[in-house]
Amino acid sequence: MNESELEAYHDGDIVPLSEAKVPIDDPGFQWGYNVYDLLITVEHEPYQLAEHVERTFKSCRASKMPLEMRPEELSGIVRDVVDRNVDLAGPDEDFMVFISVSGGWNVYEGCHEPPRVIVSARPLPFERMARDFIDGKHFVTTSVRQVPNESISPLVKHRSRMHFVLADIEAKQRDSNADPLLLDSDGNVTETAIGNIFVVTDGTLRTPPLTDALPGITRETTIRLAREELDIPVEETDLQLYDVYNADEVFWTNTSHVVAPITKVDGTEIGSGRPGPITERLLDAHSDRVDVDIVARFLKHLDPEERPETLQLGGDHGVQ
Repeated sequence: MNESELEAYHDGDIVPLSEAKVPIDDPGFQWGYNVYDLLITVEHEPYQLAEHVERTFKSCRASKMPLEMRPEELSGIVRDVVDRNVDLAGPDEDFMVFISVSGGWNVYEGCHEPPRVIVSARPLPFERMARDFIDGKHFVTTSVRQVPNESISPLVKHRSRMHFVLADIEAKQRDSNADPLLLDSDGNVTETAIGNIFVVTDGTLRTPPLTDALPGITRETTIRLAREELDIPVEETDLQLYDVYNADEVFWTNTSHVVAPITKVDGTEIGSGRPGPITERLLDAHSDRVDVDIVARFLKHLDPEERPETLQLGGDHGVQ
Protein backbone atom coordinates (compact mmCIF):
# COMPACT_ATOMS: atom_id res chain seq x y z
CA MET A 1 0.00 0.00 0.00
CA ASN A 2 1.36 3.40 -0.96
CA GLU A 3 0.83 5.33 2.28
CA SER A 4 1.88 8.62 0.68
CA GLU A 5 -1.42 8.59 -1.24
CA LEU A 6 -3.69 8.10 1.79
CA GLU A 7 -6.34 10.74 2.47
CA ALA A 8 -7.85 11.88 5.77
CA TYR A 9 -10.75 13.94 7.08
CA HIS A 10 -9.54 17.12 8.78
CA ASP A 11 -12.17 19.41 10.30
CA GLY A 12 -14.59 19.34 7.38
CA ASP A 13 -12.06 18.85 4.58
CA ILE A 14 -10.52 15.84 2.87
CA VAL A 15 -6.75 16.30 2.72
CA PRO A 16 -3.67 14.13 2.09
CA LEU A 17 -2.81 12.28 5.30
CA SER A 18 0.51 14.15 5.42
CA GLU A 19 -1.43 17.43 5.74
CA ALA A 20 -3.76 16.31 8.55
CA LYS A 21 -1.93 18.35 11.18
CA VAL A 22 -2.75 20.34 14.29
CA PRO A 23 -1.23 23.72 15.24
CA ILE A 24 1.40 23.88 17.94
CA ASP A 25 -1.06 25.46 20.40
CA ASP A 26 -3.66 22.70 19.97
CA PRO A 27 -4.82 21.56 23.46
CA GLY A 28 -4.35 17.93 22.47
CA PHE A 29 -0.69 18.61 21.68
CA GLN A 30 -0.06 21.05 24.52
CA TRP A 31 -2.03 19.37 27.29
CA GLY A 32 -2.94 15.87 26.12
CA TYR A 33 -6.57 17.03 26.00
CA ASN A 34 -7.61 14.59 23.30
CA VAL A 35 -10.18 11.83 22.89
CA TYR A 36 -9.56 9.12 20.33
CA ASP A 37 -10.83 5.78 19.15
CA LEU A 38 -9.52 3.07 16.88
CA LEU A 39 -11.44 0.62 14.74
CA ILE A 40 -10.43 -1.74 11.97
CA THR A 41 -11.86 -2.79 8.67
CA VAL A 42 -12.58 -6.43 7.89
CA GLU A 43 -12.46 -7.08 4.17
CA HIS A 44 -12.52 -3.29 3.73
CA GLU A 45 -15.70 -2.80 5.80
CA PRO A 46 -15.59 -0.86 9.11
CA TYR A 47 -16.05 -3.38 11.94
CA GLN A 48 -18.22 -2.52 14.97
CA LEU A 49 -18.44 1.06 13.71
CA ALA A 50 -21.54 1.99 15.73
CA GLU A 51 -19.92 0.84 18.98
CA HIS A 52 -16.74 2.83 18.36
CA VAL A 53 -18.63 5.97 17.40
CA GLU A 54 -20.83 5.64 20.49
CA ARG A 55 -17.74 5.31 22.71
CA THR A 56 -16.19 8.37 21.05
CA PHE A 57 -19.25 10.49 21.85
CA LYS A 58 -19.43 9.20 25.42
CA SER A 59 -15.71 9.91 25.95
CA CYS A 60 -16.12 13.43 24.55
CA ARG A 61 -19.14 14.13 26.73
CA ALA A 62 -17.34 12.90 29.85
CA SER A 63 -14.32 15.04 28.91
CA LYS A 64 -16.39 18.25 28.52
CA MET A 65 -15.56 18.19 24.82
CA PRO A 66 -18.94 18.47 23.04
CA LEU A 67 -18.89 17.38 19.41
CA GLU A 68 -20.76 19.61 16.98
CA MET A 69 -22.00 16.69 14.88
CA ARG A 70 -24.32 13.72 15.25
CA PRO A 71 -23.12 10.11 15.63
CA GLU A 72 -24.46 9.19 12.19
CA GLU A 73 -22.46 12.06 10.70
CA LEU A 74 -19.23 10.78 12.25
CA SER A 75 -20.07 7.27 11.05
CA GLY A 76 -20.50 8.64 7.54
CA ILE A 77 -17.12 10.38 7.74
CA VAL A 78 -15.43 7.11 8.76
CA ARG A 79 -17.03 5.28 5.85
CA ASP A 80 -16.05 8.06 3.45
CA VAL A 81 -12.41 7.95 4.58
CA VAL A 82 -12.31 4.18 4.10
CA ASP A 83 -13.95 4.43 0.67
CA ARG A 84 -11.48 7.10 -0.44
CA ASN A 85 -8.51 4.91 0.48
CA VAL A 86 -9.79 1.44 -0.32
CA ASP A 87 -8.39 1.40 -3.87
CA LEU A 88 -4.90 1.63 -2.35
CA ALA A 89 -5.42 -1.62 -0.43
CA GLY A 90 -4.84 -5.08 -1.84
CA PRO A 91 -7.43 -7.85 -1.37
CA ASP A 92 -5.62 -9.16 1.74
CA GLU A 93 -4.99 -5.72 3.27
CA ASP A 94 -7.15 -3.79 5.71
CA PHE A 95 -7.09 -0.55 7.65
CA MET A 96 -6.81 0.79 11.15
CA VAL A 97 -9.09 3.83 11.32
CA PHE A 98 -8.27 6.51 13.89
CA ILE A 99 -10.85 8.97 15.20
CA SER A 100 -9.18 11.89 16.98
CA VAL A 101 -10.99 14.73 18.75
CA SER A 102 -8.65 17.39 20.06
CA GLY A 103 -9.35 20.46 22.12
CA GLY A 104 -12.68 21.96 23.07
CA TRP A 105 -11.22 24.08 25.87
CA ASN A 106 -8.78 26.94 25.55
CA VAL A 107 -6.65 26.69 28.67
CA TYR A 108 -5.08 30.11 28.17
CA GLU A 109 -8.37 31.95 27.62
CA GLY A 110 -10.44 29.76 29.94
CA CYS A 111 -13.25 29.23 27.45
CA HIS A 112 -14.81 26.58 25.23
CA GLU A 113 -14.01 26.38 21.53
CA PRO A 114 -14.97 23.84 18.85
CA PRO A 115 -12.88 20.68 19.10
CA ARG A 116 -10.85 19.59 16.09
CA VAL A 117 -11.90 16.27 14.47
CA ILE A 118 -9.50 14.17 12.39
CA VAL A 119 -10.30 10.74 10.90
CA SER A 120 -7.46 8.86 9.24
CA ALA A 121 -6.77 5.37 7.92
CA ARG A 122 -3.49 3.47 7.94
CA PRO A 123 -2.65 -0.08 6.87
CA LEU A 124 -3.13 -2.78 9.49
CA PRO A 125 0.38 -4.22 10.15
CA PHE A 126 -0.57 -7.86 9.62
CA GLU A 127 2.97 -9.22 9.30
CA ARG A 128 4.23 -7.72 12.56
CA MET A 129 1.11 -8.72 14.48
CA ALA A 130 0.95 -12.26 13.07
CA ARG A 131 3.80 -13.48 15.27
CA ASP A 132 1.76 -12.71 18.39
CA PHE A 133 -0.58 -15.57 17.48
CA ILE A 134 2.15 -18.17 17.01
CA ASP A 135 4.14 -18.09 20.24
CA GLY A 136 2.07 -15.71 22.32
CA LYS A 137 3.00 -12.34 23.78
CA HIS A 138 5.20 -11.62 26.80
CA PHE A 139 4.19 -9.02 29.39
CA VAL A 140 5.98 -7.56 32.39
CA THR A 141 4.70 -5.51 35.30
CA THR A 142 6.48 -2.21 35.85
CA SER A 143 6.90 0.38 38.58
CA VAL A 144 4.49 2.63 36.65
CA ARG A 145 0.96 2.19 38.02
CA GLN A 146 -2.41 2.80 36.43
CA VAL A 147 -3.77 6.34 36.74
CA PRO A 148 -6.37 6.18 39.55
CA ASN A 149 -9.98 6.59 38.49
CA GLU A 150 -10.29 9.53 40.88
CA SER A 151 -8.08 11.47 38.43
CA ILE A 152 -9.32 10.38 35.00
CA SER A 153 -12.14 7.93 34.43
CA PRO A 154 -10.86 4.72 32.80
CA LEU A 155 -14.12 4.68 30.84
CA VAL A 156 -12.78 7.55 28.70
CA LYS A 157 -10.55 6.59 25.77
CA HIS A 158 -8.08 9.45 25.65
CA ARG A 159 -4.55 10.28 24.57
CA SER A 160 -3.21 11.41 27.96
CA ARG A 161 -1.14 8.23 28.08
CA MET A 162 2.34 9.21 29.26
CA HIS A 163 2.11 6.50 31.93
CA PHE A 164 1.61 3.92 29.16
CA VAL A 165 4.70 5.21 27.35
CA LEU A 166 6.84 5.17 30.49
CA ALA A 167 5.60 1.67 31.32
CA ASP A 168 6.40 0.51 27.79
CA ILE A 169 9.93 1.92 27.98
CA GLU A 170 10.53 0.18 31.30
CA ALA A 171 9.05 -3.09 30.04
CA LYS A 172 11.26 -3.17 26.95
CA GLN A 173 14.35 -2.40 28.99
CA ARG A 174 13.67 -5.68 30.79
CA ASP A 175 12.45 -7.69 27.79
CA SER A 176 12.68 -6.20 24.31
CA ASN A 177 9.75 -8.35 23.16
CA ALA A 178 7.46 -7.57 26.09
CA ASP A 179 4.63 -5.12 26.66
CA PRO A 180 3.63 -3.66 30.03
CA LEU A 181 0.93 -4.99 32.34
CA LEU A 182 -0.34 -2.28 34.67
CA LEU A 183 -1.31 -2.68 38.31
CA ASP A 184 -3.31 -0.24 40.43
CA SER A 185 -2.01 1.29 43.66
CA ASP A 186 -3.27 -1.76 45.61
CA GLY A 187 -1.46 -4.25 43.39
CA ASN A 188 -4.54 -5.39 41.47
CA VAL A 189 -4.16 -6.16 37.77
CA THR A 190 -5.93 -3.53 35.65
CA GLU A 191 -5.11 -3.77 31.94
CA THR A 192 -2.25 -3.90 29.49
CA ALA A 193 -1.09 -0.86 27.57
CA ILE A 194 -2.57 -2.44 24.44
CA GLY A 195 -5.81 -4.02 25.65
CA ASN A 196 -7.81 -5.83 28.31
CA ILE A 197 -6.51 -8.95 30.04
CA PHE A 198 -8.26 -12.27 30.75
CA VAL A 199 -7.13 -15.34 32.68
CA VAL A 200 -8.51 -18.86 32.47
CA THR A 201 -8.50 -20.99 35.63
CA ASP A 202 -10.22 -24.38 35.84
CA GLY A 203 -12.39 -23.55 32.84
CA THR A 204 -13.57 -20.17 34.17
CA LEU A 205 -12.80 -16.92 32.39
CA ARG A 206 -11.83 -14.07 34.72
CA THR A 207 -11.10 -10.43 33.93
CA PRO A 208 -10.61 -7.29 36.03
CA PRO A 209 -13.68 -5.10 36.61
CA LEU A 210 -13.92 -1.73 34.89
CA THR A 211 -12.92 0.13 38.05
CA ASP A 212 -9.51 0.92 36.56
CA ALA A 213 -9.69 -0.46 33.02
CA LEU A 214 -11.03 0.74 29.70
CA PRO A 215 -14.37 -0.84 28.69
CA GLY A 216 -12.94 -2.43 25.58
CA ILE A 217 -15.45 -3.15 22.83
CA THR A 218 -13.72 -6.46 22.06
CA ARG A 219 -13.68 -7.22 25.80
CA GLU A 220 -17.46 -6.84 25.91
CA THR A 221 -17.93 -8.98 22.79
CA THR A 222 -15.63 -11.68 24.20
CA ILE A 223 -17.58 -11.85 27.47
CA ARG A 224 -20.86 -12.10 25.58
CA LEU A 225 -19.59 -14.85 23.26
CA ALA A 226 -18.19 -16.82 26.20
CA ARG A 227 -21.42 -16.66 28.19
CA GLU A 228 -24.04 -16.90 25.46
CA GLU A 229 -22.46 -19.09 22.78
CA LEU A 230 -19.67 -21.12 24.39
CA ASP A 231 -21.15 -21.70 27.86
CA ILE A 232 -17.89 -20.59 29.49
CA PRO A 233 -18.34 -19.10 32.99
CA VAL A 234 -17.13 -15.50 33.24
CA GLU A 235 -16.22 -13.55 36.36
CA GLU A 236 -15.41 -9.84 36.46
CA THR A 237 -13.31 -9.72 39.60
CA ASP A 238 -10.12 -8.33 41.11
CA LEU A 239 -7.03 -10.23 40.01
CA GLN A 240 -3.63 -10.39 41.68
CA LEU A 241 -0.40 -11.31 39.94
CA TYR A 242 -0.68 -14.64 41.79
CA ASP A 243 -3.81 -15.36 39.74
CA VAL A 244 -2.02 -14.50 36.51
CA TYR A 245 1.09 -16.57 37.23
CA ASN A 246 -1.01 -19.62 38.16
CA ALA A 247 -3.58 -19.38 35.36
CA ASP A 248 -4.05 -22.16 32.83
CA GLU A 249 -4.24 -19.56 30.06
CA VAL A 250 -3.92 -15.80 29.75
CA PHE A 251 -4.87 -13.67 26.76
CA TRP A 252 -5.61 -10.08 25.89
CA THR A 253 -8.28 -8.49 23.74
CA ASN A 254 -8.15 -5.36 21.64
CA THR A 255 -9.56 -4.00 18.41
CA SER A 256 -6.71 -4.91 16.09
CA HIS A 257 -5.75 -8.41 17.31
CA VAL A 258 -9.25 -9.26 18.62
CA VAL A 259 -7.98 -12.09 20.89
CA ALA A 260 -4.30 -12.99 21.27
CA PRO A 261 -2.46 -15.29 23.69
CA ILE A 262 -0.11 -14.28 26.50
CA THR A 263 2.40 -17.03 27.27
CA LYS A 264 4.80 -15.36 29.71
CA VAL A 265 4.37 -12.72 32.44
CA ASP A 266 7.36 -11.41 34.41
CA GLY A 267 9.38 -14.33 33.08
CA THR A 268 6.86 -16.86 34.41
CA GLU A 269 5.58 -19.28 31.80
CA ILE A 270 1.79 -19.41 31.71
CA GLY A 271 0.27 -22.89 31.70
CA SER A 272 1.95 -25.01 29.05
CA GLY A 273 3.76 -22.00 27.65
CA ARG A 274 1.68 -22.25 24.50
CA PRO A 275 -1.62 -20.63 23.47
CA GLY A 276 -4.49 -22.53 25.09
CA PRO A 277 -7.77 -24.19 24.05
CA ILE A 278 -10.19 -21.60 25.46
CA THR A 279 -8.24 -18.87 23.71
CA GLU A 280 -8.71 -20.93 20.55
CA ARG A 281 -12.44 -21.36 21.10
CA LEU A 282 -12.90 -17.63 21.57
CA LEU A 283 -10.87 -16.86 18.46
CA ASP A 284 -13.06 -19.29 16.53
CA ALA A 285 -16.22 -17.66 17.92
CA HIS A 286 -15.02 -14.21 16.87
CA SER A 287 -14.09 -15.61 13.45
CA ASP A 288 -17.56 -17.10 13.03
CA ARG A 289 -19.07 -13.75 13.93
CA VAL A 290 -17.37 -12.00 11.00
CA ASP A 291 -17.17 -15.07 8.73
CA VAL A 292 -13.39 -14.63 8.46
CA ASP A 293 -10.66 -16.81 9.98
CA ILE A 294 -8.99 -14.14 12.11
CA VAL A 295 -5.73 -16.01 12.67
CA ALA A 296 -5.31 -17.12 9.05
CA ARG A 297 -5.98 -13.51 8.06
CA PHE A 298 -2.74 -12.57 9.84
CA LEU A 299 -0.64 -15.64 9.09
CA LYS A 300 -1.01 -15.34 5.32
CA HIS A 301 1.19 -12.22 5.50
CA LEU A 302 4.18 -14.21 6.78
CA ASP A 303 6.72 -15.84 4.51
CA PRO A 304 5.75 -19.49 3.82
CA GLU A 305 8.61 -20.87 5.93
CA GLU A 306 7.38 -18.84 8.94
CA ARG A 307 3.79 -20.06 8.77
CA PRO A 308 2.90 -22.90 11.15
CA GLU A 309 0.83 -25.72 9.70
CA THR A 310 -1.54 -25.16 12.60
CA LEU A 311 -1.57 -22.72 15.47
CA GLN A 312 -0.84 -25.65 17.82
CA LEU A 313 -3.97 -24.94 19.82
CA GLY A 314 -6.01 -27.81 18.58
CA GLY A 315 -7.62 -25.74 15.82
CA ASP A 316 -6.72 -25.55 12.15
CA HIS A 317 -5.50 -22.14 11.07
CA GLY A 318 -3.03 -23.30 8.49
CA VAL A 319 -2.55 -21.13 5.42
CA GLN A 320 -2.08 -22.89 2.12
